[in-house]
Amino acid sequence: MTHVLVLPSWYPPHGGSFFREHSQAMARSGFHVSVLALDPVGAGSPAGYLRPGKESDTWYGNPGQGRIREVLRPYRTIPLLERPNAGLWLRRMLSLAKQFIATHGTPDIIQAHSALWAGLAAARLKEGLGIPYVLTEHRGRFVSGNPHARAQIRPWHRPLLREAFEMAERVVTVSDALQDTIGTIAPACKPVMTTLYNMVDTAYFTPAAPSREPIPPGQACHFFSLAHLETHKGMDTLLEAMAMLCKGGADRVRLTIGGDGPERRRLQAMCARLQLDEKVRFTGHLTREQVRAHLREADAFVLASRFEAFGLVYAEAMSCGLPVIASRAGGAPGFVTRETGLICPPDRPGELAGAMKSLADQITGYRPDVIRKHAIRLFGQETIASRYAALYRNLVQKRINHA
Repeated sequence: MTHVLVLPSWYPPHGGSFFREHSQAMARSGFHVSVLALDPVGAGSPAGYLRPGKESDTWYGNPGQGRIREVLRPYRTIPLLERPNAGLWLRRMLSLAKQFIATHGTPDIIQAHSALWAGLAAARLKEGLGIPYVLTEHRGRFVSGNPHARAQIRPWHRPLLREAFEMAERVVTVSDALQDTIGTIAPACKPVMTTLYNMVDTAYFTPAAPSREPIPPGQACHFFSLAHLETHKGMDTLLEAMAMLCKGGADRVRLTIGGDGPERRRLQAMCARLQLDEKVRFTGHLTREQVRAHLREADAFVLASRFEAFGLVYAEAMSCGLPVIASRAGGAPGFVTRETGLICPPDRPGELAGAMKSLADQITGYRPDVIRKHAIRLFGQETIASRYAALYRNLVQKRINHA
């Protein structure tokens, strides 16, 4: 059985649930998958640092059909110091990986999720042990031609990114929007770049009902938005658009904003200043089950991100049959069509307000079954897992042929 060692740059409970779902899907596809993940612990928590971590081992189907082993270990972090933390993460991951390989044997291939810092760890393991790796890049900082994204790539990142990308057997981007920037940083990886969308659990994210009922007269169209509330998610633009809609008389719209983050207080204050308290509701942090419930209750989904590598939540909303309004700032233009929603430029509240009004006025023209089929075809777990499976097997066979 092909053994895939997965190195995620972050992992639950600190985000990265899609990394876990990807690993589970590959195990169900018949691979032996081992995940090595690090759990950040503050420098002031020595007791937490000394805890042994967690391990789990799960078979999918009968023993021998597919397996996933998860190993989660703590590592120290220093608040607000990215570069020292990067060094701490890398040393801890390399130590964990070498210990794991010494105990369980050399994997056939490594799957690294995001160059900083799992891709760099995979490059160092390849250099020392000769293990080939696939690097999947998920970060929005590589969105081409976007100043907000470009500002997140520091000068000291570049040589490390070049090493991570150029030593990979295959560089997978979650949208075409990342390839130009990555190709500029690491020109040698251009011939081995390909795009594979993130997968979505379309069996979980399903519509509440098979068909949409027309919105009753006098009832507002309900938009749902979801994000970690940071500046680049563009929630301020969304609130400005809502204010324009209400002032323009198109007040048959209401908005629920899900998620928490450093911008929440400022956004709530902005909401009050714009006199939107009766139109906009903030939920705070939502569990996966609560996200699905909100998607099922909504009429449409909107996210005004300033950049987005892929936009997993767009795909989850579409899997629930919702039309979406997405930013022309990353992956969404590659998969949002006229039948599934609208695209707007970032930082343009007037155009966003117009798109929200247009979609609300034509909401019953969108067919949830068509939107959902589109999502299953593009993002379904079986579809994406089969493509990764073919990629892994091809690279492993290539290695065997050259042995």
